[in-house]
Amino acid sequence: ADLAFYSRAASARSRNASEDERSRLRHKFFAGLVGPPPEPLVAPNPELGDLPFVAITDSFLDAVRAGSVKARVASVEGFGDNSVVFSDGASEEFDDVILATGYRLELPFLPPAARSALELQPDDQLQPAILHEAVWPLGPPRLAFVGLYRGPYFAAIELQARWACGVFSGRLPPPASQELADGLELERRIRAQRPRPQFPHGDYVGMVEALAKHVGVHPSAILEDSAHPLHTLLLDGPLLPFHFRLVGFGAKPEVAEATIRECAARFPVQASM
Repeated sequence: ADLAFYSRAASARSRNASEDERSRLRHKFFAGLVGPPPEPLVAPNPELGDLPFVAITDSFLDAVRAGSVKARVASVEGFGDNSVVFSDGASEEFDDVILATGYRLELPFLPPAARSALELQPDDQLQPAILHEAVWPLGPPRLAFVGLYRGPYFAAIELQARWACGVFSGRLPPPASQELADGLELERRIRAQRPRPQFPHGDYVGMVEALAKHVGVHPSAILEDSAHPLHTLLLDGPLLPFHFRLVGFGAKPEVAEATIRECAARFPVQASM
């Protein structure tokens, strides 16, 4: 469902804004979708520096309103025998605790030198590995990764795989030395960022567009031609993997266009951020 939020047009509107302005725009967008939260939940306040963290659920807020879910605005400080101690000093007894903390990226099958090249920090859930475009580690292009970034979507994963295969097969050039160095430094800055964002690569549109250009499958001509029959769908509609099967290596333009039109007809987009 959240893929419908991302379009080239919406991304372009916020690209020149400051980080504070983008934060306010996202807060406004999400507040317009969900309305005021039920007590004791409190909406994040961009004026206080709160970042617009988001989760998609069909029923949580309604369950809190109905009282079937009891929400507590506090972090967990520790555990007793049968209780949980919260940061506000309160404690409550629970039968079970579910730790929905995701996974740790350890890569134990790699030799120590390879893990060192990744600057691997398994306990860093935001940015555990330092990879150019979340694909290439430091060193010669003999190792590539696909999907190792927070919030992976199909278009990005597919393009990462196509890029790696293109380089390994010799069809595409590897990243130049300076490009690789600059990309790795950008990833280090993301790791060091404070306060920490929810996602290290929150500009999904920008990330996918950059990957598509590396692979040579970006539909630039269509996007630059306002008279093209697919121009509006590619600009205003959600960013989909099929956009990158219109031109270039591996293109299937007839199938891609039919699928893009089918998605537009079945799932018309009413809002985007």
